[in-house]
Amino acid sequence: MGKKLATLLEQKIESMDMTNQEIYEQMGSSAGISPATVQEIVSGEINCPPRRRLLGFSKTLNIPISKLVSAAESDGCNYDSSTKSLSEMVKKELDLLVG
Repeated sequence: MGKKLATLLEQKIESMDMTNQEIYEQMGSSAGISPATVQEIVSGEINCPPRRRLLGFSKTLNIPISKLVSAAESDGCNYDSSTKSLSEMVKKELDLLVG
């Protein structure tokens, strides 16, 4: 489950000068989920989070969305981009998050 994505997230979180709980709260706020759900994604218990959650994590952790998607896809997740380019998906999701 979610090993590559979890490792990427864990490494970034460990490098930050905040408690894990503070980071999980910020990530959850950006992704529209609870800190407990964030922790489950970071630990690899939840696999293949939706792109909108990855986008929130990207903003909070300052990791390119493409890197998060690539890690999740390496774990077997499928973020179908056959009809849209990644940049188009990111723009649409940013528009939704910003308002």
